[in-house]
Amino acid sequence: MHKKPPHMARPSPVAERTSPPMFSKDVRMPYISEWSQHRIILLYSMMPLAVIQLLVAVGFFSTATPWLQHVAVFFIYYLSYLASMKQQGRAFKAVAAQTGYLDGDASVRDGLPRGSRFKVLVVIPVVLGTMRVAMLLLLTCNIHEPPLHHITRQGWWISLYFTVSIYCLVLDFWYYLVHRILHELRPLWRFHRTHHTTKHPNMRLAAYADVEQEFFDAVGAPLLAYVSIRAAGIPLDLYSWWICLQYVSHTEIMGHSGLRAYLRAPLTLAWLLRIINAELVVEDHDLHHRHGWRQAHNYGKQSRLWDRIFGTCSSRIETVPENIDWNWKIDLPLY
Repeated sequence: MHKKPPHMARPSPVAERTSPPMFSKDVRMPYISEWSQHRIILLYSMMPLAVIQLLVAVGFFSTATPWLQHVAVFFIYYLSYLASMKQQGRAFKAVAAQTGYLDGDASVRDGLPRGSRFKVLVVIPVVLGTMRVAMLLLLTCNIHEPPLHHITRQGWWISLYFTVSIYCLVLDFWYYLVHRILHELRPLWRFHRTHHTTKHPNMRLAAYADVEQEFFDAVGAPLLAYVSIRAAGIPLDLYSWWICLQYVSHTEIMGHSGLRAYLRAPLTLAWLLRIINAELVVEDHDLHHRHGWRQAHNYGKQSRLWDRIFGTCSSRIETVPENIDWNWKIDLPLY
């Protein structure tokens, strides 16, 4: 058993304005509808496209300088990204007021490490949003192609249905590979151990990590997935990639939410993963934090496909079939 180095700040218990309910591990739990997840992801994904289409309609891109056009597009996507992540965090927290948290009969959720409030609440979201949006626009942006013209092309939405899952699974392969290496190679563990100082993470700690890991999570894995897909001859335009990144971010937040509910990563091909027991639920990454230090399991963050293939899945404790109340459905709130 590897102990934490003494200099690493352990997150303190989270302070909730209202205490969430606590349940023993054998009490039945609700399920979160996948439709409500798709709904909130797609709604916030469409917002920057709608704003840009409005600017096209009023002639902004015909009169503004190229520099101003690019700055405007960047900030539209950047602010939309931040708003989407904030609202999805609120949605999960609202549900937690009904469901409580996993392992709630043994521990409360961790709070922010001492002295890290500004970094976690301001620096990380700003840097993460900036890097992902900059990467997206630098590689795929075409100012002269309006969103409406592109997303109404014949077959675009059908293509998107498959692209979302392909992209997330390819990204998950690269994440799985690097994540497992960071755990199993002792010299590299120092780049990942900060993220594991939390044993019962909350959503704000999803990106709390060493700088090297923060960079890889923000742009390394998404970029490797993009390059891999393009190398395979699969098209990935600006709008498809933007929506794919929204699915990735949603699942990253979900995996650190700790909700005591049957909550699956909403991949468009999740039904196919379920056939081989390779779908990701919220408890999988929660157990990775709770029981993992250098030796761990459940390395994937978008699915359990690669864990299933390489034999690193662990058994679930609370989200087992007999614990799911299929008559108790909860939808993620939009607002």
